[in-house]
Amino acid sequence: MIDNLRKENVQLHARMIELNELRLNDSENYSAEMDAEWDRCNEAFDRNEETVRRLEKAIERDLAMDSVDERHVAPDPVATAEYPEVWDKYLRHGMSELTGPEKEVMQRAQTAGGTTAGGYTVPDAAMARLDKAIKAYGGVYGGPVKMILTADGRDIPIPTITDVGNSGNGIVAENIASTEEALVFGTKTLGSYKFTSGLVLASYEFVTDTSIDVAGELSELLGIRLGRAISPHLINGSGTSEPEGLDASTNFYTAAGAAALTRADVLGLLHDVDPWARVSPSFRYVFNDSTLKAIKTFTLASGDDRPLWQPSIAAGAPATIEGVPYIVDQACANIGAGLHSMFVADLAKLWVRQAGPIRLKRLDERYGEKDQIAYLALIRVDSKLVDPGANSVSYLRHPAS
Repeated sequence: MIDNLRKENVQLHARMIELNELRLNDSENYSAEMDAEWDRCNEAFDRNEETVRRLEKAIERDLAMDSVDERHVAPDPVATAEYPEVWDKYLRHGMSELTGPEKEVMQRAQTAGGTTAGGYTVPDAAMARLDKAIKAYGGVYGGPVKMILTADGRDIPIPTITDVGNSGNGIVAENIASTEEALVFGTKTLGSYKFTSGLVLASYEFVTDTSIDVAGELSELLGIRLGRAISPHLINGSGTSEPEGLDASTNFYTAAGAAALTRADVLGLLHDVDPWARVSPSFRYVFNDSTLKAIKTFTLASGDDRPLWQPSIAAGAPATIEGVPYIVDQACANIGAGLHSMFVADLAKLWVRQAGPIRLKRLDERYGEKDQIAYLALIRVDSKLVDPGANSVSYLRHPAS
């Protein structure tokens, strides 16, 4: 078809030249019909040229697709069917026991993980188990924080605006100018701190001979360790050379006793934040399990044995304190002199950033004399308390004595 169109264009071009010569050399015999014929030839020529261009482009794409060897296409390794099987084999036997094609699968996984240092992206099923374990044992990390996932660890600036001290000028008299009430701008920066699970050691016999789900069990174990490593920083982190936590808030409510907790303390803390923060779907009490035990012993009033703690009575409904859901995080301090035993927070004000995927390494040589294999999980995380008005997070501070 392309050849036919090109031949037709040769003829059209020749006729257009002929008509041009007639118009220039024999204008008396050059008619309006000839002028219209030239226009038709020109339109047909352009139309044929466009058709040829499209056909040639289609042929070029077809040839390109035919030349692709699907074995060398680099799909997302986590999404490929073979990756979980290769991953399990790698965890059990190491890279040296993989076949050539299996090593290619692992190399693609390493590239997808953005690393050339030996860490591998965890496949979907194991990642889900790993992520679940981190959140389950990370307390606040698994709560309704503002979670940000990024491909790399470059700094992310967070602009902030404070306007809580301004409420407008109210009523002004005629011909009286409004006063200026400037916005206060600020910024915080999310970085990426590397957290490690620490080494998990396993004997060669256990890893190679066991029938248990090594990838799944290892993911859960490493996830628990990472959750416990991250959690203290999301509670107590200063934001200097470490993530920033809830304790960085400038709001606090002073408890009545140094080593005791009362219902008045719980209520006082609850009302130490602005009412609008308490209606947020992300609003929570945060404390450790020993504090929860103390709260469960409270009663509403003399002669009323109903506890302030109310368990869930409907599917999907959380247990509450004073009608507010809570999170148990073991990184919180106990009830004690000078300690901060409890928080109330709109957790959406706590921005948590995970930079890149969780990576896992198998170390074969380090404990070779014991015939043991070491596993290591790494994650990069940072957090910032973005509460410019300082009115949506508060902590309970016990007096020193």
